[in-house]
Amino acid sequence: MTNDEMETRILRLETRLAATQVLLHTFLPATVPDRRHQILRQFGQYCAATEADLKTQGVPEADRRWQLAELAQMYSALDGALNLLQEWEAKKKSG
Repeated sequence: MTNDEMETRILRLETRLAATQVLLHTFLPATVPDRRHQILRQFGQYCAATEADLKTQGVPEADRRWQLAELAQMYSALDGALNLLQEWEAKKKSG
């Protein structure tokens, strides 16, 4: 494995770790109904800031796309999880 390949793998792992930390800090308080939209907005802002940082750092386009796709998946998963929570709460209130 070349140094570039190792650096790419490390960068990808760091991106996943950072995104996972953001999810933990946002998803846990997301169970409070009033905070959900604010949390999704904050995560979207984090993704936009990450994209800007990657461009500033001169990360190759392919790596940038991969990292942003990882963040998009996590954002979608968070959004989906919040929708499930809302449905469950609505069902609980009606039942």
